[in-house]
Amino acid sequence: MPSLLIVIFLITMSTSIISPLVGPLFFSDHGFLPHANDSLKMYAYSLTMGVYALGMIVGNPVWGMIADKKGQKRAIIWALTGSLFGYALCFISFFLFAGVAFFFLGRAIDGLMAGRRAIALSMLAAATEDKFSAFRFSEMATAAGLLLGPLIAGLLTNFSEKVPFYYYASPIVLMLLLVLVNIFVLTKKLKPISPANVSDRKKILFNSKTLTLFFNFFIFQLAWYLYFIYVTPYIILKWHFTPFLVGAFFSILVLIYLFSLAIIAPCLKRCIKETHLMKICLIVAALLLTLIGRGLDNLYLFFICNAGIVTAMAINTPIYMTKISNLSNNQEQGKPMGIQTSVIGLAWLTAALCIGYLASLTMEMPFLAGGITMAIAAITNQFL
Repeated sequence: MPSLLIVIFLITMSTSIISPLVGPLFFSDHGFLPHANDSLKMYAYSLTMGVYALGMIVGNPVWGMIADKKGQKRAIIWALTGSLFGYALCFISFFLFAGVAFFFLGRAIDGLMAGRRAIALSMLAAATEDKFSAFRFSEMATAAGLLLGPLIAGLLTNFSEKVPFYYYASPIVLMLLLVLVNIFVLTKKLKPISPANVSDRKKILFNSKTLTLFFNFFIFQLAWYLYFIYVTPYIILKWHFTPFLVGAFFSILVLIYLFSLAIIAPCLKRCIKETHLMKICLIVAALLLTLIGRGLDNLYLFFICNAGIVTAMAINTPIYMTKISNLSNNQEQGKPMGIQTSVIGLAWLTAALCIGYLASLTMEMPFLAGGITMAIAAITNQFL
């Protein structure tokens, strides 16, 4: 388990480095679209975030099947190697005229290779019977990667004066190095897990209960990504955050996420029934998203609402992952984890496509839509 958690940490860290970078690349005056208006920049930003999600939708189930048939260790190394090519295209884009097309293509390829995390999760699920604890630790490793990634990206791009655009490529170089380290860890530290025998395979039955679970998980993730994708341009446009402040903002939220996973989630799970805990967290997140969507001019109150949303997500995510993992046996976890991450990609893409239009209505509309969506998740959760 420790080696698998290191793999998940490095995957998340390399991925999260780019999240706070994408916003400034599109919304700053020296970015990819320096002469475009804010509306065009918002649509370009949303499409770039969305193409990664489209890659996730297509790639994750495929990588899950490859892992079950060819072996998880071999599959994850292939996926990581493919991500190197995507990062290389992103790096090249900083040195070319109209490099936004190469950046866009690089993000699409990276999305196709995002199944590397699903494979790592399937390996983790196969290694233990206590899946809630396993997924809680995996989310903690994810949170640690999310903590360091945005902070490092902010530090690497926190220039005090105007610099050449290619200076912003330094975080991509670090991402390339992290993938190489991850491949080394996988090659040296992890033993291969044999693919499942045909006789041992357990098909995921798509009955009404299973479909309801995936639908509820999709709605839950859609609400989250309406918030997560939009909060970066929102704090840049409304609060005038610099790249460093964007990185610091995300790092503080991730610390809250990590604390919630390590302390709050296990304590509440011992005191409150799991089904009740899920509903409470969904309702709280819905109320806080709606409050932000109604408009907040107080930065401290805005931050408190963000902290509450992140805490609710931290508590509910391992519960959802456990329910989805239990759809299959331990020898064939690639499929449920692949479908799960594909659903996440679908939610990401849907949110990315909607945000541009929602933000054109009012600045806070994406948050209000997220609150309504989270409320729908709370209502449909009772049918799980």
